[in-house]
Amino acid sequence: MSVATVKVIVALVLVAHGLGHALGTLPVFGMKLSREHSADSWLISKFLGDGPARGLCVIIHTLALLVFGVAGSALAGWGFQWVDWEAVTVLGAILSLSALLLFWHAFPFFFPNKVGVIPVNVLALLGILVLRWPPALFGG
Repeated sequence: MSVATVKVIVALVLVAHGLGHALGTLPVFGMKLSREHSADSWLISKFLGDGPARGLCVIIHTLALLVFGVAGSALAGWGFQWVDWEAVTVLGAILSLSALLLFWHAFPFFFPNKVGVIPVNVLALLGILVLRWPPALFGG
């Protein structure tokens, strides 16, 4: 597989993963895709109330969406060439995992939403920070 192909595939996964975070904002605007779909946070709602929790839910999911979009675009060369896609992807993975941890029900379904979020983020973190895999992305 060529370097360009690997970059496009990984970039598309990053962008799609980011777009998936739009689902986390839907319950704030009254759109529920499942019975449990909500912007409530087991931690933030308890201490600060529902309003701040809902606001933070929109912020963190929107940031994850934007950050993964920028990371994927930078990797594929679709703009944002000045961006360090690796650092931005790590930031996106941290935001994404935080969103999942704090707002478990913001993703409407266990599969594929919650089951998909964890491996993509863990693989991104391990691939970039530990393994530097695949080598095609790192000039290897």
